[in-house]
Amino acid sequence: MFQNSSFSIWSPIYDNIFNAYLFLNARRRIFEEISFNNREKVLFVGVGTGVDLELIKHFDLEITAIDLSTDMLKKAMEKYENTSITFLEMDAQNMEFNNESFDYIVGSWSFL
Repeated sequence: MFQNSSFSIWSPIYDNIFNAYLFLNARRRIFEEISFNNREKVLFVGVGTGVDLELIKHFDLEITAIDLSTDMLKKAMEKYENTSITFLEMDAQNMEFNNESFDYIVGSWSFL
């Protein structure tokens, strides 16, 4: 069973660890290889604090970002409050989307 409280502890320091050094370089390489096109629909599963969103040109995409952790999601929402990104608190094991709703689904560094 998911423990939301464990991510409450991680949320203040998550970016300092997972948005630096080897983690950042690995994530950069992944997103350099993906060529998103304008208006494509992208789902970020386990978006956390939104560190992956920093690595793409998100203004031309229809992005939905989900996470089960309230605290992690709040940090992502604060970073991208002036964007059109839709943030939803949702369990990735019980997503509420129709089949084929997205052109891409990204799920990097998601933990159960």
